[in-house]
Amino acid sequence: MIGFVAYFLIQKTNFTKFITGKNINIFCIILAAVIITPALISYYYTVPPKEVTNWWKCDEGQEICNEISEMIIIYDKTYSWKEGSFRRGNQDIPGYKFIWDYDKSLKEITLTQREMSEIHAPKLDGWTLTLRLDIDTTERNHYTMTTYYVSDTNFTLFNAKLFNGVTWSGRWSE
Repeated sequence: MIGFVAYFLIQKTNFTKFITGKNINIFCIILAAVIITPALISYYYTVPPKEVTNWWKCDEGQEICNEISEMIIIYDKTYSWKEGSFRRGNQDIPGYKFIWDYDKSLKEITLTQREMSEIHAPKLDGWTLTLRLDIDTTERNHYTMTTYYVSDTNFTLFNAKLFNGVTWSGRWSE
């Protein structure tokens, strides 16, 4: 639409002699790149890889399974919310809902505690937990993930180092 308006405005100026098919094509390509590039960059930084978001179930026989049985990582496409929770059985563990951010280059997820009413503003005195994720996507409908402990601040649910080397099975299929 912008190119269409620019074309008609240029026809009413002295630059009409420069309007050729080749120049119009070049202008359209440059205009498309200017419009599309910010959208692609924003998408890359906002939307997490699909394999990260899942309902991760702790594989049996690991020490952490005595503390939590599931870790839910959700991305809401409508509002760009990144939230999740730790569960024991079928119940969310009180005080252990979180927002998260994923670093694609390091393959690290940082979980930050939030209260139910705090969607975008986590408690400043709450906990944070950083884990490196190794996600296996070779079996299309059954992702598996191994977490590795990186760091934590004020994480009091249990020993956060129990996340090191833990394997999880994804419960949501594509």
